[in-house]
Amino acid sequence: MAIIHADVNVIVIDWRRGAMTLNYLQAAANTRLVGAIAAVMVEKLNHTYNIQPSMIHIIGHSLGAHIAGYIGERVPRIARITGLDPAGPAFEDTDSEVRLDSSDADFVDVIHTDADSLVNTDMQPGFGTKQPMGDMDFYPNNGNNQPGCANSIGDNLMKFFSGNSDFVGLVTCNHIRVLRLFTESINTPCQFHSYPCALEHLGSAKCDVCEARGCAVMGYHAQMNRNRTGTYNIPTSDRSPFCLE
Repeated sequence: MAIIHADVNVIVIDWRRGAMTLNYLQAAANTRLVGAIAAVMVEKLNHTYNIQPSMIHIIGHSLGAHIAGYIGERVPRIARITGLDPAGPAFEDTDSEVRLDSSDADFVDVIHTDADSLVNTDMQPGFGTKQPMGDMDFYPNNGNNQPGCANSIGDNLMKFFSGNSDFVGLVTCNHIRVLRLFTESINTPCQFHSYPCALEHLGSAKCDVCEARGCAVMGYHAQMNRNRTGTYNIPTSDRSPFCLE
């Protein structure tokens, strides 16, 4: 996919050997090593090619969001980090040094799409976190139960036995949705307008009005919000381009 708004180079970190283990806690621990190695690469880009930290935007999904945080912790003045549904288990309610937080870059924006607890009454595990971790934290559809995703393990089983053989994809639908939302936000002319919303008010009618200075924007173009902070709610649809503007 071409990024039509900017001339950029994209570097992708392949850490599948550290991530694809049945031992989740080991994968979570591996994020520190990956972050340290990636930080060395960022420093070499600076020293060899004069690519300043202020030119770098790091994007990480799930455990990768915390890897981004570890890079930012080691390399001061990274311009921006975007955390896409940061992993909750082993990171939620921990010290800011061991997870993504707003001090890891000049601007940190986070999108939460699977904020339920790992164990909950719907028996639909949540792999993300509700905890704010950035300067701006966006909670599409209140941060969980994304449109088009099953809301319980029972719904997933019904879809599975009705012919959808990708059970893992069904269970992780909310967690993966954030990737599609962010990707859509890059080039779509529709802006993901978001409404200020305290965490305790998510899901209420109090969260459907823009600020006096206009709506905040979620996604790739969130850098236009750099002078804002807080938590935001945004409704989306169940299919591309997801935006309801």
